[in-house]
Amino acid sequence: MSGLDQPRRLLFDRRSEVARFLRWALEAEANDWDLRWRARPDLEASRRAAEAFEEQWWGVVVYSCFMSEIGTSAVAPHFREPIPAEAAEEILASMTLPHGAVKFHRIQSSGHTGAKTALVSACRHADSFSAILLRTGSFHERYSALGGLRAGQWGRTTRYDLVLRAGALGLGGHFYEPDRAYLGESTGPRKGFAAIFGVPVTRKNADACEAVLREWTAAWHEVAKEAGVRWTGEPFVAGDFENALCIYQEK
Repeated sequence: MSGLDQPRRLLFDRRSEVARFLRWALEAEANDWDLRWRARPDLEASRRAAEAFEEQWWGVVVYSCFMSEIGTSAVAPHFREPIPAEAAEEILASMTLPHGAVKFHRIQSSGHTGAKTALVSACRHADSFSAILLRTGSFHERYSALGGLRAGQWGRTTRYDLVLRAGALGLGGHFYEPDRAYLGESTGPRKGFAAIFGVPVTRKNADACEAVLREWTAAWHEVAKEAGVRWTGEPFVAGDFENALCIYQEK
């Protein structure tokens, strides 16, 4: 049996690497850098940005195209509600976005052009976006349904972030959060997992790797004690791992 078949054993076998991660996380918190998914500043930013739109869900979608309140505010007068995709293309083609209109991972995805394409795609699929975000269902069901639309410039990270915001804000009266770290589909979290456990994540073993993280959450304080780290807070959950592992491998 491999360590992935026995997740608890792997946690203890890799106690030195686990300890390094935990100490890094504690240091981040000591420096007022909360790694929890609920502490992400974009959650509150998307709520504020959505106030300029007719419906909150649509405002959150538009914000997710830009990852910036500046960009969202710039297009808000023309997109207070979804408009036909052809009209959206015409408006955006003649619009010069201000500096800072696109931020974070969105700026790496074709910059302003990619953000505009994402907004046109959101207009084209507005009915589907609305149904997916406002109906009942889990985080993963919504995330998967958005992927099925194959909307332009709505890749994994953009879809994940949109659903995360929707769940945190309770769009449609539904509050939910991720039940997995999406190791098999991500780059950052996958590399972070490999850095700690020495196991490259593949699509074949992704479920087993996710099981290691679930076991870690369940045995968090036991593992921390064995690793020699004093941890008094709550364990990380799936959404926290998705965020923290990505940052950890970058640092």
